[in-house]
Amino acid sequence: MWRMTKDHASSIGAYILLSGPINSGSRCPTRDVLRHLADQAVLEFDTSGTVLVVRPTPDPALAALGNLGEEQATVLGRLSRRIRALLKRARHVSYDQVERDCEVLAERLFDRLQSGTLEDADFVGIPRGGLIVLGMLSYALDLPHARLEPPTSGEGPLVVVDDCALTGSRFRRFLQQCPDREVIFAPLYAHPELCAAIERAEPRVTACVNAQDLYDYAPEELGEDHSEWQAQWHQRHSDERYWIGRTEHLCFPWGEADTATWNPERKQVEQGLSVMPPEHRLKTRPGVDSSQREPSASVQVQPVPAGPLRPSPPVLFGQVDDHTIVANPDADVCIELSGTAAAMWHALVEHGTIDDTMGALRQAYSVDETTLRADLVDFARQLAAHDLLHVPDGSLS
Repeated sequence: MWRMTKDHASSIGAYILLSGPINSGSRCPTRDVLRHLADQAVLEFDTSGTVLVVRPTPDPALAALGNLGEEQATVLGRLSRRIRALLKRARHVSYDQVERDCEVLAERLFDRLQSGTLEDADFVGIPRGGLIVLGMLSYALDLPHARLEPPTSGEGPLVVVDDCALTGSRFRRFLQQCPDREVIFAPLYAHPELCAAIERAEPRVTACVNAQDLYDYAPEELGEDHSEWQAQWHQRHSDERYWIGRTEHLCFPWGEADTATWNPERKQVEQGLSVMPPEHRLKTRPGVDSSQREPSASVQVQPVPAGPLRPSPPVLFGQVDDHTIVANPDADVCIELSGTAAAMWHALVEHGTIDDTMGALRQAYSVDETTLRADLVDFARQLAAHDLLHVPDGSLS
């Protein structure tokens, strides 16, 4: 049967997690970032009767389609807020930028410390990002090989280098393991309040010098709840973190800064979301490109339209079980297609013209050309009337 159905009895609909321009940096295609976010999102909510849909163009979006219950909507709402905040705070750093920042760090070390102090110092990087920064910094400071060898004991200070410091917990663990000697902490990126907190808390840290200051979004995001939020996180990590904030989310070419989030249902701290897909970061890059990576079964990437007949720009669509759900959130329309109606929709999207769509459908269905054309044109007009299909003048003739 060639028909279009709309289910009024169920809660079939669309939940938009993200829509609009995506802060994906210059290295990562928007499509890959959205799919990576979707692959993480499906791990955090019950996908029964739903699918997460990635729309790369024309207006990038990530949405859930299907039978959405109240519990699912609650989880999706929390995920949406986390994803939007993460992308807002994302700061993409290139190798060229790291090189320039290492030059700044070298100058600040010279300005902050006496030349004799640096001449007597040993240098060590916190694995693994700190080792990359240390390599670049060693050229900026023109350090001899001996100054970069594993330190044992020495009269001068130990300069500890890292790519970033967000809470200081990684530096604290490193400090507990290194020899008992004077330390200078040199993270490439850090918040100034964190640097001050480390200097106050650690008597043998004589200086905390960074190249670039990070911005703290927590006060503006949390408003009056900021102090209570800080207190809660201090209670959870009182022996690990020197400072609590929501800084920019750093994305380096080799990886991105680890983050943590509080799960109110499980009442535990969990690994936060990441921005960069594995194939775009050195840390977890597999030997395949993004087009070869299989997404989760509950994630579908909306294909790019091929011709003049195409989904209206706000439209999202995906397959749930044996049905196809097509939604236009702007027009408050959501329909469910099955059987030949679903086949017609997918063929229209894939081929973009009536003639090409007919050619594809005639290979799958035994129907005469006149009947097929009439049904297909009528179907396209119904979709256009519901603001689901863009139909240019003359494209149905």
